[in-house]
Amino acid sequence: MEKTEVFKKGIRLLKRSIKEKWEPIVAGTGVDRGASNCPLCQEFLKKGCEGCPILIETGARECEKTPFREWNKHHKEVHDLPISAPFRVMCPTCKKLAQNVLGFGERLYKKLTLTT
Repeated sequence: MEKTEVFKKGIRLLKRSIKEKWEPIVAGTGVDRGASNCPLCQEFLKKGCEGCPILIETGARECEKTPFREWNKHHKEVHDLPISAPFRVMCPTCKKLAQNVLGFGERLYKKLTLTT
């Protein structure tokens, strides 16, 4: 079964999101600026997430059914940060939540690359 170019692009962008965004966040050297520094969102958000591998996997738009939601919620509720603030690892719970987001992305990437 041949994968579409959009699907292949989604896999490449997922890898970039892992390497360029979430690995540095977990390492304490990066920040989450929401969609503005997510390679997947840069490509797919303006299209209602259509073609995004996360939407394909979860059936939910804007990472709704992913560990990202807990990461986001934690920063707003515990650290009292506005949605527009860059989120970073600020406490042990942040680190765990960032690792959960990273792990989700890594598992999804592995799953998708096994099927191509």
